[in-house]
Parts: sequence; C-alpha cells; structure tokens
Amino acid sequence: FDTDNRLFPRPRDPGAVETIRDQFVVFPNLTPFGDPQLVADPAVRNDSLYQTPEYLLFTQGPPAKFNLRLSYVATGGGDRSTLLLNATQIREETEQIFVEGRRLARGIDYSVNYDLGQVTFLDPDALFGNRPATVTARFEQRGFFAIAPTSIFGLTTRYQLGEWGGINLVGLYQREATAFNRPPLGFEPTASLIGGVSTDLRFDVPSVSRFVDRFTSGRMTARSTLDIDAEVAFSRPDPNRSGEAFLDEFEDDQGIPISLRENAWSYGSRPASANGLEALGFAAGFDSTDAVQLTWQNLIPDGRGGARDLRPTDIDTNIVIRGGNSIGTETVLYMTFHADTAGGVVARDNSAAWSLPRRDFRPRWRSLVTPLSLTGRDLSRNEFLEFWVFEGADRPVTSNDMRLVIDLGTVSEDALALAPQTFTVSGGDTTFTGRGYAGVGMLDTERSPTGTFNALTDDIGILGDRPLLTLPDGGEQLVPLCRRSLSNLVEVFPWGDLSARCSVGNGVLDTEDLDGDLLLDARGPTEDVFRYVVDLNDPKYFVRTGVQAVDPTDSTRVAGWRLYRVPLRDVDRTIGQPNIRLVKHLRVTLATPPDNGLPDPVIRFALARMRLVGAPWIARADAPIEG
Repeated sequence: FDTDNRLFPRPRDPGAVETIRDQFVVFPNLTPFGDPQLVADPAVRNDSLYQTPEYLLFTQGPPAKFNLRLSYVATGGGDRSTLLLNATQIREETEQIFVEGRRLARGIDYSVNYDLGQVTFLDPDALFGNRPATVTARFEQRGFFAIAPTSIFGLTTRYQLGEWGGINLVGLYQREATAFNRPPLGFEPTASLIGGVSTDLRFDVPSVSRFVDRFTSGRMTARSTLDIDAEVAFSRPDPNRSGEAFLDEFEDDQGIPISLRENAWSYGSRPASANGLEALGFAAGFDSTDAVQLTWQNLIPDGRGGARDLRPTDIDTNIVIRGGNSIGTETVLYMTFHADTAGGVVARDNSAAWSLPRRDFRPRWRSLVTPLSLTGRDLSRNEFLEFWVFEGADRPVTSNDMRLVIDLGTVSEDALALAPQTFTVSGGDTTFTGRGYAGVGMLDTERSPTGTFNALTDDIGILGDRPLLTLPDGGEQLVPLCRRSLSNLVEVFPWGDLSARCSVGNGVLDTEDLDGDLLLDARGPTEDVFRYVVDLNDPKYFVRTGVQAVDPTDSTRVAGWRLYRVPLRDVDRTIGQPNIRLVKHLRVTLATPPDNGLPDPVIRFALARMRLVGAPWIARADAPIEG
C-alpha cells in the first residue's frame, strides 16, 4: 500500500507478474513501527525493521511485537457442502477424506462422484460447525485417455468324453503395455490371466446296483450313476511384466529460461573487479576508456524485404517436428561488438556523426545485464548455464580470442553509457565530438517518483540516448540523440546498426533500476557475484554442433550454431559474498585482448535458447556417498 492506500503493483506496472505471496503487506513509503507518533514507548519502537541488510531478509527475525488492524471485505467460497478435487477419473474407493485429522466414512459423512471429482458432505453443519476447518483429500487418479495399447485374449472350449460327459475350459488374458521407455512407478506394463475349469461327468456304477440288490426281494432294474460337477478358477495378475520401474527418469531439468528479448537486456555496469582476466590485459581492472559500443537486436533483414525468422529446428538438429504440427519462432539475440572508433550517432545518410580515435594496443570490453529476480532467485538446483552461439564462416568470436565473462549474483546498477560531450551545427549537419559517460553516479530511469510509467509523457530516453551536452554557446542541455516512433510498421535495422538501440519513444520502460526500488545501488556499490570466464575455444564448454551452412564456393568455410554449457559448480572466481540462493542479476561482459596495432575487427555473433538447467534432485555431494 502507498500513502493513498492504493494497492500495488497494478497490472500495468513493471514487474507486476512477480507477485508477493498474499500473506504480506508492504508499506513502501511508511514506517509505522518506527514512528514515534504511533509507537510512543521507545522500548517497543523498532526502526531496525527498515534498516535490515538485504542478505538477512530471509533469516529468522525477532518475535512479533505489533498487531495490524485491517478492515476489508471478504467473500466466501460458495456452498461448503461440496468440495471439488480438481481431478477427474478418480479410481473408485481410493479416496481418503480427513477433517481436522479425522477420517470420514464414505456413505455416512460424504458421497463422491468419481467421474467429476466432486465430494458432497452429507451433513456439513455437523462436520464443520461454525469454525474454520481443514479438509485433506487423498486419492488415486486414472489416466483420462488410454494412451497405452491394451490387448485382450479370450478362450472357451469343451473336451467331450463321449457318453461320460465333458470338461469345459475358459480363460481371459489381458495385457497392457506402457507409453514410457522408462516407466515410472505405477505406469509399468501389466498383465492379468483369469482361468477356470468345470466338469459335468456321469459314470455308470453297476456295483452299487448289485450291492443294493442283496437287500431287496426283487431284482433292481434302475441304473446307478456317479455325477461329478466341479468348478476350479484361478487368477494370476502380473503388476509389472518388465520386472522393473523407475523412481525418476532424470529427464526433468528444472530449467529456467532466460529471456533474450532485446528489451529485457540493458547496458551493464563496469565490473568492480577484473579477477580472472589478468592474462587478457585487464590486470589493472576494467578501464572505462577501453569500453566500446555494443548493440543487440532481435530482428535483422532477411534479404527479401522482411525480418529473418528462425525456428528451433533451424538451430538444433536434435529437434524434429512430426505430424505437420507447427512450432513458433525462436527469439534470437543478434550481438555486435564494435571497434573502438565507433561512436553511436548515425546521420540520415547512414554516415557517422560521431566517431572516436583509435586506441592501439588496448583491450576492449562492454557489458550488458538482465535481472533474474527483484528479490533473488534460488539457483541451488541448477547445474549449467546453456546457450547456443551462431558464428559466421570467419569465426569472429573464437578467432579474436573473445571471452564471455558471466557474472551471476548482485551487480552494480550504475550502467556505463558512452556519449559525446559537445556538438557543432554547420548548415544542416550536426557533428558530435568528445567522449563522456552519461548518468554516472545517478539513477537514470523513465519511471516517475511514484513508481508509475506513462509512455506518452515519460518515454524520454535515458543514459547515452539523452545525454547532457555542451551547447555551442557554452550552455548545457539534455539532447536526444535518437528517436523511435511506434506505428503499425516495425523497423528492421541491419545487423550491427548503431541505430538499432534507442530508448527514446520505444514504448518500453527503460531504467537502470534492476531491483525496482527507485534507488541506485541501495545496498552500496559492492558486487557479490560468481564469475565464469568462458573461452569458446575451450572444449570443456562445447557440447555439440547444430545446424550448419557450408559456403558453396569453399567447403572449408562453415557457418552455424554450436551449443555451449557452463557448469555453475565450477566457478572461476568468487567476488564478494554471493549467495547461490539469492541470485538477482546476470551480467555478460564481452572482452578481447589488446590488438596488435591494427584496426579492431567488428565481432558479430548471435545467442539463442539460453537457460539455466539442472535437476529436480538436490545435490548433496560432488560424489556418491558410501553406504
């Protein structure tokens, strides 16, 4: 709640999907438990609630001292005589219904519709009274469709023994396969055999007639017979024809997809430490003067007047779509790591309105960042960071010895943005000069102080797209260097065009505030990250190749996709005190070693299908535990 008692976040607010559990009430701009006007007793007043360090938020706190009196309107859940189990095709007589720990009796306390999964309490007033009650339901559910093939064989026959009668045989055999290659417990292939034998035999017994003749005065003429009518039945169920079952198939990876939408990423901060990159020319740290322009985009031209569309089958050869089913397009992030001479302002004739001097024998770097969670995501069950990389036939990433420096944890929000310092106007041409860094030490955001964003009035751009420039007359002014116009047409820029990224008028909230707290580095500039320095030439990261395209004029030139996997347990450097259960940000820094005095090459590559993968089981140790 804010000061006007409005409930946040509203559906249109950024981060509204990341809701807090409904047992919390948050006062973002009030301190009722530390207000001396509300809590007069200083012994009871507790202002430390609002000064708790972030890493202690999930630890056990002091006992409660305050009560909140809330007035609200609540609506009931309807008729309490019925309970929907949210399941259909329940196995008959498998349900167990408990009320406050007491098991209810079917037919006495309740009735159940197995097909609909609905329980009806016969006397709810006697069961629940006027008090809240906890109802626990346990049951088994049948598969809605019989996806596993079932075979039934029957046999009935009679063997005639002449005048003595016959023997009847009957049998029924049912065999059910499984739809799983590794069937989990309860879904094994089953079988059942039911058989029976019946007889209707009649035998003449003349000896009985002769024996009875001895006790009668006349001769006995009736026949003596022995009738045998018998039935024997048996049942031989086989609950598991294969003799084995799997507790877990180990195919659920607990994957967390990382969005590669271009608006989900923003320019990152200058890494506070260069640990792990000393051999690459960064022994003295990341120098802001070595930062170069970096662009990323989701759309590039396809050469036919449209945008290039890729589907998963265009990336991964292991994905096969059968049956004519369609599949959506894949989100691909096309990256361009520019030379040190690239400025960032492009004129209407595609000429550079701002260029920078060469810096020979110097390394290059630039970073971008995406938030994983506002409060911290638990990655303790994730084992790898997996992504696909596209390189052209020249292999620009591997041939230029570029590193991907991946930082997982909490990073600084103060993004590094390049911007010119002055400009001059000559006729209809504007020329920009100098090199500066926009918004250093201050929060650049399009969000209003109340936490809202109005695209009509607030979409004015941030950082290098709207820097503070020195005017020709010596004054200073915020000058927008680019502009977008939202329309029915989507503009597609060439791969690596410096105009592809613009925060002015793009219709999206642009901000440095990765945590959504309207503060810049509220916990201080200290970074707590797990660092992975990824060399794509190192075979330990390479998994397999994907779709490849061979140059028809030179079979040695191959462009295509390659899958890489970074083990999260194999950390190259630990900076600060990161917590694997509270990972907020993913920052990717591109870094290349010093050049040999020649112009820097432009490095183009693409990323796709990035995700954090793991297992549903908790890793207790690196090796099996004896015993």
